[in-house]
Amino acid sequence: GLIAFGDDGASNRGYIQYNHDGDTLSIGTGAATAMSIDGNGHVTLPKQPAFAAEGSGTTTNPASGAQIVFDTEIYDVNGDFASNTFTAPVTGKYQLNASVRYGNMDASCTYNLMQLTTSNRAYYHILAGAALAADAGYVEFNISMIVDMDANDTADVAYAYAGGAQQTDMQTRWFTGALVC
Repeated sequence: GLIAFGDDGASNRGYIQYNHDGDTLSIGTGAATAMSIDGNGHVTLPKQPAFAAEGSGTTTNPASGAQIVFDTEIYDVNGDFASNTFTAPVTGKYQLNASVRYGNMDASCTYNLMQLTTSNRAYYHILAGAALAADAGYVEFNISMIVDMDANDTADVAYAYAGGAQQTDMQTRWFTGALVC
């Protein structure tokens, strides 16, 4: 069965469709499926914003305050991730996650920091240089937050340090996110 909504010259702009063969109920907007519910109650939202990006190679000795590079998209549902930055398409709560392995951190630094910045606020993971007995081969920095974002707000990840030598490298890097509500 199908209930279709259209306007002059454009049928099926919106619809509610039940597929007996797949035992699936689909709801469409903009002439495309926006939500499907299968016979087991699993709900999929194929237009729901979600992205995952990683960095390729090592970024050597970035300056304090530099944006961390995530230059390889793994997936980008809705096309909201570009140039290391996620832009919220709608107002809502977003799960954002960043993981960066810092290498060659100077033990004489005051601190090394990873900062997830949204248009509304910033979130930090910080490590004092005093915590290091010697220059660190690598340390994993992680941030995982549900953040409030308005439509067109942005989120990115940056590196900062104080004191010591500018020698920290950005090694394995991940930045992911999805609209949760």
